[in-house]
Amino acid sequence: MEDYQDIDNLRKIEKARYQVKQEMFLSHKSSLLAVLFSMLIPGGGQIYAHAFIKGFLWLSFFLVLTSLNFGIKKIILPIASPLNIFISLINIFLWLFILYDAHRSVKLYNLGKASFLTRQMIIFLIVFEIIILLILNMIGKYDW
Repeated sequence: MEDYQDIDNLRKIEKARYQVKQEMFLSHKSSLLAVLFSMLIPGGGQIYAHAFIKGFLWLSFFLVLTSLNFGIKKIILPIASPLNIFISLINIFLWLFILYDAHRSVKLYNLGKASFLTRQMIIFLIVFEIIILLILNMIGKYDW
């Protein structure tokens, strides 16, 4: 009788192992695919890794900086060149960081340790975007 119980326990263990392997396979995300998504759309890799708020914050942050760059170029052209270069460099470094963050987000997601955003990071990104939008608003109001 004990032999049958041992065989039954072994079957249960094998079934549990199979389910764990299947869940790991189905929930596994590719970091290369995340980086490619972030190359196409900044924040796309984070969205792929189920970090939706983080992905949309990165996308909006990138778009705000890009619009600031075009707004400066259009409105205050004579002094815009050094400022445009500076903002373009910030945008390039931001884009590279977004690519790295997409890779890191997927790795954490695959390990099951994904803590996608800290409260401080959300507050920083939102406050910085509000400041940039206020600057854009001020540039648009005054004729330079």
